[in-house]
Amino acid sequence: HAGEERGAGRGWERERVAHACAADHPSSSLLSFQVLDDPAKWVQSWADLARDLAADPVTRNRVMLDILNEPDSRGIKWDAGPGAGGYGMTALYEMAMDAIYKVNPTALMLVEGTGQLGKVAMNWGDGFATDPAIVQAGGVQSAAPFFTKMMRKPYLNNIVISPHLYPPSVSTQTDPAAVTGAGLAKRLTDSFGYLTKQGFCASGVCKTFPVVFGETGSKFTEPLDLRMLSDFAAYMQTDDSTHAKMPNMIFWCWNANSGDTGGFVTDNWKDVWRRRAR
Repeated sequence: HAGEERGAGRGWERERVAHACAADHPSSSLLSFQVLDDPAKWVQSWADLARDLAADPVTRNRVMLDILNEPDSRGIKWDAGPGAGGYGMTALYEMAMDAIYKVNPTALMLVEGTGQLGKVAMNWGDGFATDPAIVQAGGVQSAAPFFTKMMRKPYLNNIVISPHLYPPSVSTQTDPAAVTGAGLAKRLTDSFGYLTKQGFCASGVCKTFPVVFGETGSKFTEPLDLRMLSDFAAYMQTDDSTHAKMPNMIFWCWNANSGDTGGFVTDNWKDVWRRRAR
């Protein structure tokens, strides 16, 4: 992600700084891939990076860390599996965030979903459903064990839910009924929207979570993309009985050479696509 995620506002700039530092830091060794080969080293690399960011006056108290990019793409689900030393994302997130919090207790930690592609998740990076009926109907893994563990953590308020959400040209979800209107709203609410209003409840205590869309984007040329993105924008700005407003997102990507989405800037890498900005 190094340096490719930018936007207007301090929150987006924090995200950019954290990604750029993660890519350039000598301990990182491409963190997203290191997790498959050596999970313990991956955790230590995150701790080393978080410690250095906390020591730097430029980045201190201005850090958002995206713990693992699109776990589904690496075959890592919520539950334990054959990849990443047999760990699932519940355990990997816990180990990494425990280590990060010890050395950088103000860092915000972005969590992506996994293990729910198909009837729940739209694409890689999505998938936070915990409702037993939704999980069973979708034939997917539940995120409930992860949230149950987080409810007991001192960094509970540092956790930011960060789904990735792409339109049909990127996600390959091409059923108009599923990616627009009420169908889209239901999918988003079932996966993560509920976390902003109902929240996750355990032992009689409920906790709501902030949501920042960690990636979205499009070349804005396909009609179904335009319909989906319009309805997505409306969903982000709606506060109703099922979810709160979620006005924060990061466009993938800034550079003009993204094959899937193009850039936030034009091919001269300087001028902003005003249509995308609006």
